[in-house]
Amino acid sequence: MHTLNKHNILKEYWGFDTFRSPQEQVIDAVLEGKDVLTILPTGGGKSLCYQLPSVILPGTALVISPLIALMNDQVQSLVGRNIRAAAIHSGMTRSEVQEIYDALLHDNIKLLYVSPERLVSEEFLQIATQIEWSVLVIDEAHCISEWGHDFRPLYRNIHMLYDLLSFRSKIALTASATARVREDICRQLAFADPSIFRQSIYRANISYSVSTSEHKFSDILSVTRQESEIIYCPTRIKTEEIAAFFNQHQKEAVAFHAGLPHHWKKEIQKKWTHSDKLIMAATNAFGMGIDKPNVRKVIHFAPPYSLESYYQEAGRAGRDGQPAAAHLFYNPRDLEQLESDTERRFPAFDLIRESYEAICNSLKIGVGTGIETLYFPDPVQVARNFGIPLLPLLHAIKIIEQNGYWSWQHDDHMHHSARFLVQRQDLEALKDYHPQQFEFAIQLLRMYGGIMHFETRIHIADIASFVHTTYEEIVHLLQWLDRQGVISYKPAQSGSSLYFLENRVPAGLFHIDRQHLQFLKERHKDKVKAMIAYIQNDQTCRSIQLGRYFGENNLEPCHQCDVCIGSSVGPTDSIEIYNQLMKMKQKQSSVSLMELWNQLPQFEKKQISRQLQKMSEEGLVQIQGTNIIFAT
Repeated sequence: MHTLNKHNILKEYWGFDTFRSPQEQVIDAVLEGKDVLTILPTGGGKSLCYQLPSVILPGTALVISPLIALMNDQVQSLVGRNIRAAAIHSGMTRSEVQEIYDALLHDNIKLLYVSPERLVSEEFLQIATQIEWSVLVIDEAHCISEWGHDFRPLYRNIHMLYDLLSFRSKIALTASATARVREDICRQLAFADPSIFRQSIYRANISYSVSTSEHKFSDILSVTRQESEIIYCPTRIKTEEIAAFFNQHQKEAVAFHAGLPHHWKKEIQKKWTHSDKLIMAATNAFGMGIDKPNVRKVIHFAPPYSLESYYQEAGRAGRDGQPAAAHLFYNPRDLEQLESDTERRFPAFDLIRESYEAICNSLKIGVGTGIETLYFPDPVQVARNFGIPLLPLLHAIKIIEQNGYWSWQHDDHMHHSARFLVQRQDLEALKDYHPQQFEFAIQLLRMYGGIMHFETRIHIADIASFVHTTYEEIVHLLQWLDRQGVISYKPAQSGSSLYFLENRVPAGLFHIDRQHLQFLKERHKDKVKAMIAYIQNDQTCRSIQLGRYFGENNLEPCHQCDVCIGSSVGPTDSIEIYNQLMKMKQKQSSVSLMELWNQLPQFEKKQISRQLQKMSEEGLVQIQGTNIIFAT
């Protein structure tokens, strides 16, 4: 029955006639009730592997996902396909969460996305025991492994679900994983005999190159064309500088980073998604959850700290299967920065504890309070007010998260909003027992006339100024009214948010697992060494280097990366190859690479490949796999 259904559902909901390899095999394994580990590169169609069987099977799929933005993107996409989906995360109001619980209990949701901190919520677990579950989905499964590049300890709570809930099958998915990470994922999830589906990391349509540069702006400009491209930059300022430089040189480019107003980011994303000529200068968060097939180049202004990050970001190029390129630029200072990065990412214990105290004090969280509450710290302001360097503070926040004190998110909602859930006369019940909250509720009604009937945008700073109190106090009053069911409050989450998993502890009881921290520090050093080795190795094909890192040791040279092409093409040879190709163009519209090698035996294959790559960048030919098409 499943076999008959899956093709119909693929067509009905996704509009496709056929599956991509190995989607059908993965889906069959899930439908057969197996434990499945799926490793598909960025753009490889991972989501369909669990979404389609979730539509077929009775019950609700539970999807564990680490990032709010990714969850929201997936839910929006599914709802757009008329598939009932919802997400629960720390950025939601209590009333919104309750609405989803009600829908769950009435069997009205096929896929439920939750952030990992929800797995330790007693309320969630109590509701979950009443639900018929179909598939347990662990997205971004590398987060469960301390050997991975984005270890999130809250993922280690997933196995606790096995004793409480029943699932027809389980599937873990990731874009990349070394052999050690794959083994660790299966061990942490107790996959005894997993079905493992792993697509080769080799991307035949992407040419990788690494270039040393002391003049990055002009060098990057020289390899770009006015087409859909991403330039990954290490800082927000650099994205602005690159975009300005490109526009000065008549190439349309825009900057994208977390510091931009929400409506700007939405407008930029929309413009870039629908354009095939816009160049995006962005920080590394850009691209997650965005499926744009026609990105022709991904350029790195400086190297990321790990090959996992590089491979994922470079893999956003050429998802349409057409020729694409990934260029990485560096200079000696970048390598020095990478090597010293480990010490910055793992600050001393005293600074970590100082950061915890500073964050709590800035938010006015008392000892013994704060649990299951969402806060919106301003790390820049905290660093300035408490004299802590900003970068070590940010890394300390991450380490504190890894030790279970809070969950840190980079959220992106536009504004605070609220709506009253009770009538005006019902507020009188607050007057005697909660006079402060009563006066605050009345003030909201005075300031925002439609708030009794409609979800209304509210401005926290304006309210705080009007009633002569702090921003944080207004947020806490709104949260209190929401918990009591008086209002539905939707907080703004532009920038960072902290969801406290534990009450604040006294400074003397603040504890970090230093042995485990040292372990993570050594793993980070290993990843940096691997990244630097990739950059400096100009003897081995780039695809072969990536394959070996991810445990794929049988790849052949790609014949199109900077190493394969080499630097052996002299000007005379280059001109001669060009002339021969132009003669062929007069007689035929295309030629295979094999035919080309046979007709030009006097030249090495890498000489021909280098000239073809140059002509491709100039728009004289198109390289489609092993076929060369001459421009008309």
